[in-house]
Amino acid sequence: MKVKLGIFLALISALIITGCSDNASSEDVKSNEDQQNVTEKEDSETEDKEVSTEVEDVPEYEIVSQGDTNVGNAIRLEYWVKPDLSVTEDGIKAITKDIVEEAKDSNPFNAIVLFFIDDERQVDRGYSMAKAEYSPNGNWEEAVDVETGDYSNHEYVYDIGSLTSGMLPSDYEDGEYPTEEELDIYFRYSDLMNETDPTDLDAEKEVISKVADEFGLSDEEADDIIMKVVIR
Repeated sequence: MKVKLGIFLALISALIITGCSDNASSEDVKSNEDQQNVTEKEDSETEDKEVSTEVEDVPEYEIVSQGDTNVGNAIRLEYWVKPDLSVTEDGIKAITKDIVEEAKDSNPFNAIVLFFIDDERQVDRGYSMAKAEYSPNGNWEEAVDVETGDYSNHEYVYDIGSLTSGMLPSDYEDGEYPTEEELDIYFRYSDLMNETDPTDLDAEKEVISKVADEFGLSDEEADDIIMKVVIR
């Protein structure tokens, strides 16, 4: 009887050990599955970040002029930027941040302003596409109140669209925005006007006639094109 009882207890012990081993194996499998899920989630998040970076690519642009309007020790940088005419509001903001971050590394400043233009001849004539500032509390005048290179309170401020129309070239329907030749006509007119006597009331009429002759247009056609460019 003692022998049979011993055998019975041995069998029970074996079953308990086997059960514990099975449970341990199940827990190991579950642990491995959980770890795999975490890894897959991390990989997914990494892929999402990579996709996000690709979406925020900076459009092509050209810095056609760079200067400053410093006051005392306050460095206030000024850039004139020419992007592609197809640039959108998001593109303007991406370009702005790209230039600002580059300037932080190469030329620490108190404030920076970017004028976006559609033609390099527009420099110092007002922005024709957009304006962007990066300054203390978004206020250009406060540039004198901060240490150069301290951007802790800087904010971006945007004026999207030209000074006159409030629109970007990409907002226009096909064929509505001035062509390169129409811009040539306008800037020729503008250059000639700068050479005239401001008190001469007939000067503009004479300039328009001269420009019309140079481009093979009537005076009325030249006048219409010049106005089209002015209000763009």
